Amino acid sequence: MQDPPVGWLVVVKGPGRGRALTLGYGMNTIGRGPEARVRVDFGDTAIARANHARLVYEPRERCYFLSHGDSANLTYLDGKAVVGPVPLAPGAMIEVGATTLRFQALCSPDFDWSETDG
Repeated sequence: MQDPPVGWLVVVKGPGRGRALTLGYGMNTIGRGPEARVRVDFGDTAIARANHARLVYEPRERCYFLSHGDSANLTYLDGKAVVGPVPLAPGAMIEVGATTLRFQALCSPDFDWSETDG
């Protein structure tokens, strides 16, 4: 990933526990294959290869959204099925397959990389 991090997904349950995955600006597809921007490939075959879920950082509003991707297996946010785009708050728990990811934001209304000198 070339752009600076806007946040992370940390594996808190399932294969890969303790690993942190970097999120970038815009659309972050979550899957276990090489075509996924956020690759969760630690042995959980219930996660789709390319697009199990999508996590979006919207820089103009400095907010995050989660939506389900193309997988037959569902995506859950804090225990509830995700059927359309939903706002994502720091500390939220995302379930894909048998893996639980904790969402940690860096960019927020208080900070965005556009405010820094590059």
